[in-house]
Amino acid sequence: QTGKTVASVTLPTSVSSGTSEVMHVFSLGSDGSYAQAKASTTTLASAESSSGDASVRLTATVTAAGLAPGDGEPSGVVEFREGSRTLASGTLVDGVASVLLPGDLSAGVHAIKAYYRGSAAVAVSQSASVDVTIVHPAVASTTVLTPLTVSLVEGNSASLTATVTAADLLPEGDLPTGTVELREGSRVLASGTLADGKVALGLPAGLTVGQHTLVAVYQGSTAVLPSTSVAVTVTVTAAGVSKANSATRLAAPARLAAGTVGTLTVTVTSPGRVPTGRVPTGRVPTGRVEIRSGSTVLATGTLSSGKAIIRLPAKSTGKPGGVRLTAVYLGSATVNGSSSPDASISVTKAKAKVKVKAVKKTLKKGRKARIAVTVSSTGQASGTVRLTYRGKTLRKVTVKPGKKTTVTLPKSFTARTGKHKVTVRYSGSATVVATSVTVKVTVRR
Repeated sequence: QTGKTVASVTLPTSVSSGTSEVMHVFSLGSDGSYAQAKASTTTLASAESSSGDASVRLTATVTAAGLAPGDGEPSGVVEFREGSRTLASGTLVDGVASVLLPGDLSAGVHAIKAYYRGSAAVAVSQSASVDVTIVHPAVASTTVLTPLTVSLVEGNSASLTATVTAADLLPEGDLPTGTVELREGSRVLASGTLADGKVALGLPAGLTVGQHTLVAVYQGSTAVLPSTSVAVTVTVTAAGVSKANSATRLAAPARLAAGTVGTLTVTVTSPGRVPTGRVPTGRVPTGRVEIRSGSTVLATGTLSSGKAIIRLPAKSTGKPGGVRLTAVYLGSATVNGSSSPDASISVTKAKAKVKVKAVKKTLKKGRKARIAVTVSSTGQASGTVRLTYRGKTLRKVTVKPGKKTTVTLPKSFTARTGKHKVTVRYSGSATVVATSVTVKVTVRR
């Protein structure tokens, strides 16, 4: 039906000056008459706070007084808004709309209302505001303290730099904030506040003569978990006593198979002081050496006649790829510490050792043959083993590293008499190369 209906509306005196939107909903009856839509009430259920990536579920209920029998519950759409921003919307089912809020809402308190948009028979309405608190989980952090070795004369001071990074991007992409302490054991030597993820920590001038093992301890924040750096060695010498410099060299194998223990040789030399009119005699460094990959200490050793033979743990070569290592000499009371140039090791896939054995080497015709298979390697020798005969697959099984698996072959394998050669093919894994071996089984009448 077309036409124009004019209605006069008297607004209450409480309406403030300015421009306001007024909505008055009427329904069209079967006799062509108009009836005012029923008033509605929207209620938003309180929501629990969200912690982690789980989104908050909100439920709005819309009721209307005076609906005629058979009209059912209010229908239509409910919008869930924070201010003017619509976060989600849902359709009423039996007068109820339930939605999940977006999981990427920023941390903090969000004031949310439910807006019912009305229908032909029911007027619009909105709920009271409900506060929803979003709490993002704290992410792990890594703290690095540099330089790795420091030498200074008694009474002087020096500065170390602590850098803190977050394992995952923070909600707003910010860098970690908070306080970092420089500690020797339980003693706090200095502290500072992070700026752009870094802070300079000054060493006190009163450090005693000798070696000091220091770490940087990040205290954490509401968004980032605490962490502690790898230890740094600071060597303090007495005033008036000079220390010799050192040079550190690292010899490492060019290649290692995955999961193999590597042997590293660290050599530290020092020219020493040169007395007037004499040939330099040198000074043999003593003390500890660390093997590091980045800021992670993989192994340690003690110098003997200026050398240390260090075993690189198998877990350091667990995956094929490249490993970059640095040898760090921590210095002594008479020799300054130093670091070697980086050494690279290429980690390749390991060879597999496949051991096969027929449970019974000789069988009667028609009997089932069984083959015991064991796959081992310095790498993770998991995967599958396929047993074939004359190009046809008899069985395919999954094996575990170093564990014996007994495979029963189908009776068709022993249907013919004679000497049969079964091929056992190991598929390989991410760290182990594929290989195959054979086993013989004799079938008699």
